[in-house]
Amino acid sequence: MGTVEEVHNFLKTQNRPYNFNDIVSKLPNEKSKAAIQQALEKLKKEKKIFEKVYGKQKIYCVCQDTKHNAAELKKISGDLQAHAAELEVRRKALEHEVKIQEAKLGALKSGPTLEEAIKERDMLQLQVTALESKLDHLVEKTSSQPNLGENKKKAEVLRDQYSREYLKRKRIGSEIIDGILEGFPGTKKRLCEEVGIEERIVKIVK
Repeated sequence: MGTVEEVHNFLKTQNRPYNFNDIVSKLPNEKSKAAIQQALEKLKKEKKIFEKVYGKQKIYCVCQDTKHNAAELKKISGDLQAHAAELEVRRKALEHEVKIQEAKLGALKSGPTLEEAIKERDMLQLQVTALESKLDHLVEKTSSQPNLGENKKKAEVLRDQYSREYLKRKRIGSEIIDGILEGFPGTKKRLCEEVGIEERIVKIVK
């Protein structure tokens, strides 16, 4: 059985309106979209089916025999409108989701790159290490030089500031990787292997 006959028999058997994507997904035997579109155009020319346009949606339905009464035809028209309304709701929902994802992508693009975040994190780690070493040295002298207590407090404040900055950069790095993973068809390990991120860096931004 050819594609034209299959499409016609499907619409005739179901006897309800369908849009193009529904026909492609529900047709029993898998056919190419191009073949199905050609079949629909041929069936329209042969007046075996008819097409209704509701907004951006094209709805197809099998032509009924002339013996069908007005009530049946009215029901079919109502089904067409209801189906078109359902598709319009789905379209708006998808458009809304696309806008949300585009906003997330824009936020990620405006932030630092993964490489920049890693460099800043490494720099902050060195600064924290240096400050901790300096703090330890000051602690050793506290007993002999009481006035160092105030310097110790200042050093501890600086250490806390750098620690908070480090955690902030670490979170940014994690968000960047997670954001990329939303559209990546694989695992985090595979992503890092493909873009050349070293394993030690992946562990740090987890």
